[in-house]
Amino acid sequence: MIVGCDYSTKAVDLAYLHPLDEGVWYHKKIAVNGLDKECLDAINYELEFAMEGFALVDHPVIYIEQPWSRYNQATAMQMVKVATAVEVLGKLAGYRVEWAHVASWRSAVFGKGKYDKATAKRLSREWAVTHTGLAIVSTDDNAADACCIAAFGEFVESSRA
Repeated sequence: MIVGCDYSTKAVDLAYLHPLDEGVWYHKKIAVNGLDKECLDAINYELEFAMEGFALVDHPVIYIEQPWSRYNQATAMQMVKVATAVEVLGKLAGYRVEWAHVASWRSAVFGKGKYDKATAKRLSREWAVTHTGLAIVSTDDNAADACCIAAFGEFVESSRA
């Protein structure tokens, strides 16, 4: 099972294609709230929930968008903190953690890695609307990105097999 993760200073988006219910996508948005205990518990719960009942899943993997520094220092530090929290909680929940470089996942999903911000958001929403059936992805580019990152993870993992 592959979980895709996109995040901001405000929320963590987790998305995955259900491993036993073909074609069904799931998405969860978790408010960051300064990475307080409630936030960390919610991320942990969702990662464990994603695996619950999937006894056939031997090696769950979470693909997290790699942090990058196009922000001011304070925002960049917060983004790294959020990504690190998801990484640690993923490892504790039994996931193998992989980082998804922005240009790499975009290239695999869209055919090219570098786009201006507006185009990248539009392409992400369009891909997710077409492939996931989730209503939220038509208006929420972070949810759409999480789906695209999960699809990238599926592509990478299938090429390793």
